[in-house]
Amino acid sequence: TNLYTGLSESRMMLRPLPSAKSCLEAHSLGLYTNTGWVAITRVGTVGVVTPVTVRCTGGALGYEEIMSRSTGNVDFFQTRANYQAGFGEFYGDGDPEFFDGLDTLHALTQSTLDYSSYTLRIQLTAWDSSTAHAEWDSFTVDGPTNDYQLHLDVNSFTANGGMGNHGETLDGQKFSTQDHDVDTCSGATDCANDYLSAWWFGCCHAGHLFGQYGNFDTNQQYMSWQDWSTPGFPGLFAAKMIVIPKAG
Repeated sequence: TNLYTGLSESRMMLRPLPSAKSCLEAHSLGLYTNTGWVAITRVGTVGVVTPVTVRCTGGALGYEEIMSRSTGNVDFFQTRANYQAGFGEFYGDGDPEFFDGLDTLHALTQSTLDYSSYTLRIQLTAWDSSTAHAEWDSFTVDGPTNDYQLHLDVNSFTANGGMGNHGETLDGQKFSTQDHDVDTCSGATDCANDYLSAWWFGCCHAGHLFGQYGNFDTNQQYMSWQDWSTPGFPGLFAAKMIVIPKAG
């Protein structure tokens, strides 16, 4: 059985794509220069070949961009099914808004045969154009039977631009959506619906990148990263999530 199913699989049939086991390899093969869509095929832990569509960025850095927001054109308050499959402006010009899907994220990070480990990189831009990024090594996302539980090596955190390490609030959390509540809150609290978002919520968050698009609000419903770049929860102008495979 193919580990990867959903809307994104049908996207691959819209037009033929160059194929490689990573964006790093795709760049070395000349399949893209600075940015391009590539069909990534990695061998899974049970020997299953899993093709997924990925936006490669960063040139020779080989960034596998799995989420991008910078315009507010795409509504990120989506159902579990849509988050599993992925949604947004695929193949768009410029800087399209999209999430490549939880199934894609699982497929990219569950293989230890092609690469030994994976880094999660988050890049943020504030409304005053200031930027920051952070990375966590040893990053994986489980499959649907475990609600896409996120695993981060919290102690491997590095940052530039003043981003705080909220990995401890993310590590071990499962992915909640408006129609699938698996946060750690008791009682009537429902993080996804309370914040009009979807995320690896605990109870509830120190920042979430799938919230509403816009500037600061007091209800913390906008996509945000706590205490960056101003005290509190400022709404972010842009955010990206990137997977970086590590060899050796």
